[in-house]
Parts: sequence; structure tokens; C-alpha cells
Amino acid sequence: MDIIKGLEQIEVKQNDGFVELTMPLVLDCGCTLLTLNIYETEEGYRVLCPIDIFEEANGTQRRYFDIYEKHDKSYHFQMKLNESDLVYKDYPYDYNPICAVNEFIRFYAAFDDFILENCVIGNEEAFEA
Repeated sequence: MDIIKGLEQIEVKQNDGFVELTMPLVLDCGCTLLTLNIYETEEGYRVLCPIDIFEEANGTQRRYFDIYEKHDKSYHFQMKLNESDLVYKDYPYDYNPICAVNEFIRFYAAFDDFILENCVIGNEEAFEA
């Protein structure tokens, strides 16, 4: 087994205006790897996941995010949704980008697990009551 070859899924790309990271975290809800984009802002940087992991489910990512916020008592790292229902968080320049990426990995692992372990997809109404 070539361990280095197995780790090639960690990709860092410099795009026009942002850095794109593809992490080896499989999100079961979206059947995809976690992708993060990092943009510079006036006061620091923004980390954003450009993927709606629920586009194949019974509603918007906002719907599942709201259910997660309401029913899970874990720490959610103050993640927010933008106008397109994509998860993001703004950080000051002096916040370590590795720590920011770590927050997103921990958030998405917990978010994905919550939705799957509680059988939320297909039972959304029970969680929204």
C-alpha cells in the first residue's frame, strides 16, 4: 500500500480570489468530500463550504442546519449560512487558518453524524415541530 498516494486527496489549489481545500472527510449526506474555500476579507478571511450537502434531500441546507441548531446541544463553532444557504464563518487575520479548517472539519463531522444517526432525512417534520 502506498500511503502517500492514499493521501493525495488532500488538495490545495490557489484560484482567482480564493484558496480551495479538498479534505478527506466524506460527508455521507452529500456523498462528497468536504471542500472549503478561503477568501480574504477586509478584516481577515472567510472560510466557506461551497457545497450544499442536502441538495438531493427533502429541503434546503438551511432546513437541516436549523434542525441541527435546534436539537443538537454540541458546540457549533458559530457557523452561519449565507444568502445561498452555504455554511461559512469569518475569522480575523490573527486566527490560525489550520484552526479554522479544524473547526469546519469538526462541525461537518458532527452535523453529518447528527442528521444520519437521528434519521432526520425523511422525518424532517418530526424535528421541526
